[in-house]
Amino acid sequence: MRYSGVFDGYFASHIHHPECRQAEIALNRLHDVRDGDDWMALTDMEADDWPWLLAEYPTIAERMGITAEKIRENEEESARMRAFWIEQAKKRQESNR
Repeated sequence: MRYSGVFDGYFASHIHHPECRQAEIALNRLHDVRDGDDWMALTDMEADDWPWLLAEYPTIAERMGITAEKIRENEEESARMRAFWIEQAKKRQESNR
């Protein structure tokens, strides 16, 4: 699928595999986005949506390099970062006493 036009005052053209366009539409429905400035391209997708994409559109996930291993690594890194920031907050509280 190819289309082009003026978006936000700039000329742009886009090319989608038909199934990538279907996944993009489904992603926006998942987030209750219908159109306009809130519309998300697949490249705008947050890591929280990766498991959904892998389950619902495995071919698209593969094209984007999203695998179960990558999802696991991302979740582990997020957990490490949460633990780090919790520890930092505890240290600040202790130093303020």
